[in-house]
Amino acid sequence: MTRTEREARRDADFAAKAIGADLKPSSVPTPMSAEATFNIAAAKEAEGNLGDAVRIYRLAARNGSGKAALRLAEIYDKGVVSVRPEHCEALLWYQRARDLGEQVPAFEAAQAGIAQQCEAELEARSREAAIKAKEDAIKRAEAMKGAQRDAKAPVVAAATEAEAMYQQALAMERDGKVADAVRIYRRTARANHGKAALRLGDIFNCGVPGVPRDYAESLQWYVTARNLGEIVTPPRSC
Repeated sequence: MTRTEREARRDADFAAKAIGADLKPSSVPTPMSAEATFNIAAAKEAEGNLGDAVRIYRLAARNGSGKAALRLAEIYDKGVVSVRPEHCEALLWYQRARDLGEQVPAFEAAQAGIAQQCEAELEARSREAAIKAKEDAIKRAEAMKGAQRDAKAPVVAAATEAEAMYQQALAMERDGKVADAVRIYRRTARANHGKAALRLGDIFNCGVPGVPRDYAESLQWYVTARNLGEIVTPPRSC
């Protein structure tokens, strides 16, 4: 269903309630039903109920009432209480009224001016849409940056924690607690700390007191260190 069809159905449903009759959008309109609908709209306007009147005028005009189309054109051309001027809309309804056989006084003379005002309105709407699109793009970019910062925060925290663990393992190794240091080196290397992986490669390459030599594990940690960006030189002789 197109937007125009949705609007027509909505207006018809509303008018059916206002008129108290079964005006279904799918039914074939007749000149009499269009005229009756126009009279209801005119009565609503006389009561000061402009919003309801405009909606019923629309239905009447779509059903073939030239009078309703002409009245809509006049409303949108000049504007009334609660309905602001919309010259593009006025132009369309003036043309619809003429197509339905209504005499449009001085329309030919006014048409160029209305069309010019319509063009100005469209340009203004286009500028507003461009400004809104730019504002939305800025908001999306800011939201994306915020999400990226939030995503990086845990990574930075993890890297800081891994470095602290690495320094702790170095201190333990200096104190002779090599086996304990190796356990912490392992945890640190698994947290993607390249230096810890490199140190494990060196330790298992030759072995140290409390930690036997393990060439296979040494090679594994050297590969891990290289993948983490460390420069791995050929293992030294033991």
